[in-house]
Amino acid sequence: MKANNINPDVTEAVDQALEVFTTASVHNVLRERIRQIQEEGYTAEQDDLSLNIALAEAAGCYALAHRMETTVSGIQMKTSAFHRLWPWAPAEFKKRDQRRNWVIAAALLLAAIDQYDRAHSTTTQEDDHVDAE
Repeated sequence: MKANNINPDVTEAVDQALEVFTTASVHNVLRERIRQIQEEGYTAEQDDLSLNIALAEAAGCYALAHRMETTVSGIQMKTSAFHRLWPWAPAEFKKRDQRRNWVIAAALLLAAIDQYDRAHSTTTQEDDHVDAE
């Protein structure tokens, strides 16, 4: 369900919106989420076909990818924790360098939060409360 090409109007609108943010990490995470939607076809509708926790589990695997591998006799293998958490076929996991994995994880968490909000009919665009604890 991949999109054929990136809509230049969307890209331009995103570029304009990103001017508000000053950190590269925010730019990278939002661009990754857009890439997931436009290039991979992971739209809200597609995300909603996943189990309600799958996106968060995948995010966790990417966030901890550097801790979810071990080397046995010179062969790099995924740990049992990875196999318990990764919600899809192992071949779909594409490990990158640590920072890139964190960007992917953050984008997946954005998708998971959006999925949660849709499932729970959340209408707020920000947290209703922030714990100061």
